[in-house]
Amino acid sequence: MKINKSIVITAVISVVLSSLITNTVRDVQYINDNGKIMRKLSSVVEVIKDYSIYQPDDEELMDVAAAATAMTVNDPYTRYFDKDSFRQYIDSTSSSYYGIGATLQSNLETGVVTVSECSEGGPSAQAGVMPGDILKGVDDMECNTDTLNDVISYIKDKEEGSVVVLHLQRGEELLDISVTPSVVQSVLVTGQMLDDKTGYIKVKNFERSEDEEARTAYDDFMDQLNSLRDSGMTQMVIDLRDNPGGDLGVVTSIADEFLPQGATITYTEDKDGNKSYIYAQEGGMDYPVAILTNGGSASASEVLTSALKDNDKAIIVGDKTYGKGIVQRQFPFADGSGMTVTVAKYYTPADICIHGIGIEPDVPCSLPSGTTPSDYTVDDDPQIAKAVEVLNNKTEN
Repeated sequence: MKINKSIVITAVISVVLSSLITNTVRDVQYINDNGKIMRKLSSVVEVIKDYSIYQPDDEELMDVAAAATAMTVNDPYTRYFDKDSFRQYIDSTSSSYYGIGATLQSNLETGVVTVSECSEGGPSAQAGVMPGDILKGVDDMECNTDTLNDVISYIKDKEEGSVVVLHLQRGEELLDISVTPSVVQSVLVTGQMLDDKTGYIKVKNFERSEDEEARTAYDDFMDQLNSLRDSGMTQMVIDLRDNPGGDLGVVTSIADEFLPQGATITYTEDKDGNKSYIYAQEGGMDYPVAILTNGGSASASEVLTSALKDNDKAIIVGDKTYGKGIVQRQFPFADGSGMTVTVAKYYTPADICIHGIGIEPDVPCSLPSGTTPSDYTVDDDPQIAKAVEVLNNKTEN
């Protein structure tokens, strides 16, 4: 049958026009909706600027307004950060950062800032700083709860090769220790043999760095895994206790090493109901695996736990996990500030969103009341011992 070209052209034009009209209507609606918000905020600012006897700082005004806007979605993971806070947040979620390699803990009641951890091989550890030291100041700046953010920003703004002097209190002794800030690579994964056949890998978190050349938890995990293989490992314990999560790409790469090709690792669903599946690509290793979890095992830790559990590749030992089944995305802004926004839920291979629910262990085993994993060594930890027992029973049967 001969088709009239004019009819085809007209139909195509109609489709294009219809699409353009639809998109235009959506754009106008978007502008109208957001215009109302902007007009309201503008009116408030105008009244304050014109009539209030208390004039706000413009930078503070913008930061407070932005933070309040983010809070309206009632999601603790959707947050606005001012410039200094966003830089500190990025560092806290990165496997490498510029600084002195010391984790600082602030007591809100006393205002005292204490060194809680020194990165192994980092500038602070090399200079002689020790966990438990009280940081009284840096150079000419006093350090307490109120000034801590300014102190951290001051250190990070120092040029590479420069020196800062930390004023510390250790017991009754006052110390001045010079430290040279540098790029610090966090130790994310450790491992060792527990006996002649059981390997043990502890994953602190699953972070990656903004620096594409920096190592990630996946790189460290594979190094430990290969070392344990060379030592004769035939079964393994993966310790995810108190692991708060990290990067989805890093943890799915680790899961990929254990699962058969084509197995579902996880999938996400956004606000429009769009689903995105992540499948194993490489083909899995065939080691008996026990995963240790507790109430501090969250987010990416739960992705790995559920991926191996639901695909019958691991036995879960310990306590129920935290229950964080949502994904955040970072949005940096031109002025150095930024946001984190919850953009999707993630689901286990068994089609369960564990948010607010957590993952129950296959073999419940709790530490004695009042104790945490940090109170034990690898040799005397009851949960590690239980995991080894479970693996031995599995291989013997």
